Amino acid sequence: MTPPARRDPAAPIPLTPAQARLWFLDRFGPGGASYVCWTFQRLVGPLDVDALRAAFTAVVGRHEALRLVVVEGAGGPAQVVRESGPELRVVDAPGEERARDIVREVLSRRFTLDGAPLHRAVLIGLPTGEHILAWCLHHIMCDAPSLGILEEDLWACYRVLADGAEPPGPVSAQFPDYAAWLAGQGREGHEAGRAHWREHLSGAPAVTTLPPDRARPREAVRGGARRSLRLPGPLVTELYALLKARRVTLFVVAMSAMAAALARHSDEEDVVVGTALVNRHLVELEGSVGCYINLIPVRTDLRADPTLAELLRAVRGSVIRGLGHQATPFEEIAELAGAPRDPRRNPVFQTLLVMGEGGRATERAAGLTTETWELDESSPGARFDLTLVVSVSERGIDLHADYSADLYDEDTVDRFLRHVVVFLSAFTATPDLRVWQIPLHDGLHAGDEVHAGTAAPHGPLPDGDLAAPRDPLPAEGFTAVHELIARRAAEAPGAPALVSEAGTIGYGELERRSARLAARLREAGARRESVVAVVLPNGEDAVVALLAALRAGAAYLPLNPADPPDRIAAILLEAGAVAAVTSEGHRDALAGYPGAVRGGEGRRKTARIGVAICWRP
Repeated sequence: MTPPARRDPAAPIPLTPAQARLWFLDRFGPGGASYVCWTFQRLVGPLDVDALRAAFTAVVGRHEALRLVVVEGAGGPAQVVRESGPELRVVDAPGEERARDIVREVLSRRFTLDGAPLHRAVLIGLPTGEHILAWCLHHIMCDAPSLGILEEDLWACYRVLADGAEPPGPVSAQFPDYAAWLAGQGREGHEAGRAHWREHLSGAPAVTTLPPDRARPREAVRGGARRSLRLPGPLVTELYALLKARRVTLFVVAMSAMAAALARHSDEEDVVVGTALVNRHLVELEGSVGCYINLIPVRTDLRADPTLAELLRAVRGSVIRGLGHQATPFEEIAELAGAPRDPRRNPVFQTLLVMGEGGRATERAAGLTTETWELDESSPGARFDLTLVVSVSERGIDLHADYSADLYDEDTVDRFLRHVVVFLSAFTATPDLRVWQIPLHDGLHAGDEVHAGTAAPHGPLPDGDLAAPRDPLPAEGFTAVHELIARRAAEAPGAPALVSEAGTIGYGELERRSARLAARLREAGARRESVVAVVLPNGEDAVVALLAALRAGAAYLPLNPADPPDRIAAILLEAGAVAAVTSEGHRDALAGYPGAVRGGEGRRKTARIGVAICWRP
């Protein structure tokens, strides 16, 4: 591949496909502070503030991307490189709380794409002598690897300037040159990629996401938030052994665990999760700052209820094939998928998996070190419904869930994180079990915690099932009945669990059916301290429904379907039931209140049991 040549300085610079999408979202979608990158560092040790100011200016001069704006002309939006960029702002703060307020303002203030600059930075001096450096950049001119390049460049220039020497000049390969070169490539050579994505996404679901706690708003209101969890040390050791034994990457294992957890939470068997790749195929681009990112989908077919070992192999193959066609722009992929366009959600996939590196203390100059500094609360916006970040550092492996607070409660995201851990552990311990055989306990050990961002933890979370009550258990050693059944299903899925005139079903089938119905109940609003009515005669369907109500965290209210409908309706209203479970043959029992039956137990079984939404005045 021929490296990009210097562009004609008089010609307009077109947007790359990724930039064009970001421009569209800024103009017509939620946009705003959702599409920003940032780096926050704590500086410990003697700091030459004037040298750092000069180093920042030098870095802005080295990278044309840091001086970009996007203007609209007769031919549509185009990039323009300004002669100069912003300066480093220097302020003092009486303490870290005030420093956090300053950084929040830097992070949340919206950029105007046609008005320079598209990034801002502030150096905050603390009474302790330490400093906080916060740098926020619009995603249209930056990506995650660019942040690392900028950090290294900044401190390299700082060391040179502190010694009284001249900083290096502009980098040889500039992002605007790449954008102009990419526009000249056309679609030639993309046919193999287009054929792959057309086949890969044929018949794929338009929406794959964690079932939300609230309806999707027309516009984002609450922004984004983060929940975090550190994997137990023994599990990390087992995972690295698994990678070697199965010849897979941590990304493949994490993608498999995320897809399986999404399938179990949503009762979907066809799951599409996105990931972000950086198209820096040329050596010349390795030190260049810009928006080189591309998104690709990874589709996982769980309809055959594969074993975990089979799932790993399938995801590995899907990832390898996708990487072979990663040059196809995401906009083309979405077009090939025929994905419906809705400015409130991302097309093709609504969840994302990202691999990252954890921060560590780094010596930047004599006596001066930097380390990652984090805000201890929500981020300014959520680009996707849910983004799982797997961060690897010398301290271990951390899972971070960045999510839309408009859609999800903390408890919902915490459960999802714990169940990702369950599957990660199951890949190492029980690879021959099938996806729907894995009991979804919390997967945490004593002392393990889920907490907000990187702040002080909120305390250990109790073990429990998919939506288990959070109150302390009444006695040491107490185990709920649905947990006992889940354990038995894992140990002996074929052992008889229910014997009736209709036949015998095993613990594995009982576990799968109740889990799927529980997912429907949660969609209907079943939560802790809620009530689910079971309007069924004695039999296996009633047992499935009772277990499903418990799995959803609710209390169950058994009602006789032979009772008059008006009596049943009165009891439902008095109990405040959020949902009622009945069968096709007993729908008339719910005729006393408005509410339509929604689906059946799940997509893996002919609908026999339905969930009705109860009307509550």
